Order: sequence, then structure tokens, then C-alpha cells
Amino acid sequence: MRGIFQDEVFDGVSFLAQAEYENCSFRNLRFSEFDFTEYQFYNCTFLNCDFSLSKWNNTALRKVLFSDCKLIGSNFENLNPFGLDMEFVSSLLDHAVFYKLDIPKTVFRNCRLVEVDFTEANLHHSDFEDSDLSGAIFDNTNLEKADFVTARHFHVNPHRNKIKGAKFSADGLIGLLQSYGIVVV
Repeated sequence: MRGIFQDEVFDGVSFLAQAEYENCSFRNLRFSEFDFTEYQFYNCTFLNCDFSLSKWNNTALRKVLFSDCKLIGSNFENLNPFGLDMEFVSSLLDHAVFYKLDIPKTVFRNCRLVEVDFTEANLHHSDFEDSDLSGAIFDNTNLEKADFVTARHFHVNPHRNKIKGAKFSADGLIGLLQSYGIVVV
């Protein structure tokens, strides 16, 4: 039987049992290439953790905050979709995959999202505040009402993505015009 952990703090531990974690805080974990298949996290916070290249198959992430974390190369494509709710603050997500995920209203605040794959994801009403989106892939992505006002280095093709009501700064318009081959000086 799976264990259930509630209202606990895990700081610097080297192992997490496959279990259900509710209202828990995780600090200073180093779980690069760890397999989180079938784990369940509800209303949890991860602070200063390294999950680079970790596996997240059928993992439940409901109201989960990742702050100052490294999630480089993490493939979130096969997360448990039920109640999926994540927030990323000051985290490194280079080369992460969010392919086809339904994650509206997701916050990416002050994150590095270099070459992240958002193909066919639903990011309706999401916020990319102060985030670097260099080389991020948006293809058939729902970006309606998303906030790119302070985002940097993004390229969004208006013909290949839904962008109705999305917010962009005047400086960010270059990221919308690149697909037309227009030179802005």
C-alpha cells in the first residue's frame, strides 16, 4: 500500500518513497534523473530542488509550486491530467517538454525556458512574467489571453497559434513579426 505524508518538511533527503504527499514542503532535494512515476503531490512546494531529466509519468501535480528549481530536460508530457495545476518561479526549465498539456493559467515567473516545447499545449491565460523563451516552440498552442508583456526572446507565429486577447509589449512585437520575415530596426 502507498504511504501518505501530510504537512511534512523534507530538507536535503536523498530518497522519497512512491507515495501521496499533501501540504508538504521539499527543500534542497537533488533528484536529477529520478523517476516520479505514479507519485502524487497535492498543495506542495519545492524550493531549491534539482529535478533535471526526471521522469514524471502519471505523476499527479495539483497546486504545486516549483521555486528556484532546476527542471532542465524534464518531460511533463505524461503527467496525470486530472487537476493538473503547477506554478514555476525563478526556475530553470531549459529543454522541458509540455507537449499537449492542458495547463491554463500556469505561471512562469522569472524562469528560463530555453528551447521548451509547448507544442499543442493549452496555455490559455498563462503568465510568462520576466521569463526568457529563447527558442521555445509554440506550434498549435492555445495562448489566448496569455501575458507576454515582460517575456523575452519569444517567437510566436500568429498563424500557427491561438493568440486572441494575449498581451504583448511594443518591444515584444518583434516576436510576433519574425514569421513574416519583417526586419524591425
